[in-house]
Amino acid sequence: MSISIQILEGCKKQNSTSQQIVYNSYYGLLLNIGMRYFNEINDAKLMVNESFFKIFTKINSYNEQIAFEAWISRIMINTCIDNWRKTKKIKINEINVENHYDEQIGQSNNISNEKIESEFLIQLLEKVPEVSKKVFLLFAIEGYSHKEIGLLLNINEGTSKWHVNNARKILKELILRYQQSFEKKNLNIKKNIG
Repeated sequence: MSISIQILEGCKKQNSTSQQIVYNSYYGLLLNIGMRYFNEINDAKLMVNESFFKIFTKINSYNEQIAFEAWISRIMINTCIDNWRKTKKIKINEINVENHYDEQIGQSNNISNEKIESEFLIQLLEKVPEVSKKVFLLFAIEGYSHKEIGLLLNINEGTSKWHVNNARKILKELILRYQQSFEKKNLNIKKNIG
């Protein structure tokens, strides 16, 4: 989806019709991003509206060399992170984090090889500790580097790496449990049929 130059110019002139078109066109995209960061839909909606306020007040700084969707997505992500930082006051134990991460690298399996529907993955992510979930989303979904995550969340790169690895480890365990449960149910069905 791309925004027309006329709509963009209308937004720059604070034309309410142009702003409504942008709002209606991109509301779903921003709400999906918000739902990755907040469990409650009302919190996600609040972030969407706060993001649209920022989008419309900063529209003159938009560089047309960048895809509009990418620009507003970045605003939404940063709004979620800023809000999360303010309200949660992240407290992270950084004792031997880098050493723990180094030990885990050799055992790390790539979850992306698993064929899992996104809704199922989102349900699994709800079981990951909050900080690890946020860091994992920023790294694996949003594409931030560990250095960028460290700057955004005021943690060091090693801590960011540990949280990503921790989330992967938990997700892998949850997926294995789910698969074992599924296989057990199939085995019971086969026994009952046979």
